[in-house]
Amino acid sequence: MTPEPGRKRRARRPGLAALRLLLLALLAACPAAPAPPRAPRPADKRALYGDPALLPTRRGELAREELALAGEIERLLADDPTLAPIRAHVALPPEGAPVVVIAAAADPADRPRLAAIARAVVPHPQLRVVLHPLPAAAPPAPPPPLPVHLWPLALALLALGASAGITLDRLRLRRPPR
Repeated sequence: MTPEPGRKRRARRPGLAALRLLLLALLAACPAAPAPPRAPRPADKRALYGDPALLPTRRGELAREELALAGEIERLLADDPTLAPIRAHVALPPEGAPVVVIAAAADPADRPRLAAIARAVVPHPQLRVVLHPLPAAAPPAPPPPLPVHLWPLALALLALGASAGITLDRLRLRRPPR
């Protein structure tokens, strides 16, 4: 007695349903790609007082003046490629002498020239210039390799195997007996 064609399909459906549930469970087990962490905003003077839309205060105006003077020193020294990297900081205290700190990869012979540029930008008779040596700029590090996720490949191979098995089974059923 040969089973009806409808019965064959019903008999194969539980196996196919189990395969679908297995694929769905594997797909649900794959974690989503993690979002890159957001870098916290640095709380430096430029971040706090650099916005010109802020309400002007004495402290804010003094900080903006310090930032402008430091930026001018950095721009004047940026033309020399032997000094890279370079950073400048200007402090204008209400009482006492102003201080200019220049951090650069400079030779000791360049120190008088750096001090002269700082004195030209910040003209004050009691100006203190502090020079901080930095090492020369290192070449940038190569980017880290991208993480390899094997779950999508495993799911694709599992689905390919399942579809190949179903195709072979159907071909075997269509072939007339010899």
